[in-house]
Amino acid sequence: MPGTTAKFILDSSFFLSGIQPPEGDLFTVPKVVDEIRPDRKELAFSRALGLQILDPDAGSLKEVKKTSMRTGDVHRLSEVDIELVALSLQLHGTLLTDDYSMQNVAKVLNIEFRGLGQKGITKIETWYYRCKYCGQYQGQIYKECPTCGGPMRTTRKPPRKGKHFGPKQTQTSDNCNPEKTATRGDT
Repeated sequence: MPGTTAKFILDSSFFLSGIQPPEGDLFTVPKVVDEIRPDRKELAFSRALGLQILDPDAGSLKEVKKTSMRTGDVHRLSEVDIELVALSLQLHGTLLTDDYSMQNVAKVLNIEFRGLGQKGITKIETWYYRCKYCGQYQGQIYKECPTCGGPMRTTRKPPRKGKHFGPKQTQTSDNCNPEKTATRGDT
């Protein structure tokens, strides 16, 4: 639309990169300002250009959290990251960030984004939670696998068809955490 000014939502990495701010209205959230030293020239320069510091509304926050749960990015995003994506959703602005998880959630929500020093994601990713030892998929991330005690990892590889969440078909004690297996007993 003629006369409409572009809106850009700035991640912390923008202020640390030292790149020239784009032409348009600049926004960020209070927690980004808290993360950056107040004497950073990029922050001062952006404020001189009219940087607006806003909190996102509750509805946008809720939508971003729900979407990040669906994509599996929720454990990869900080509270600040969620607020930035929510502010981008609320303002229908362009998110400036190199964070792939933020970009992934933004892409699902049809929020425009631009990478700062990297190309950015090209397709939507879904993350799954799988035990490194026994291969069991979980619906959420745990510090250790509830089945064998092994470390949980995120993976983009989905469970095999028919094996949504559960141990591998040919699970042996070799691929389980021996310490947990030994203390688990036969009960």
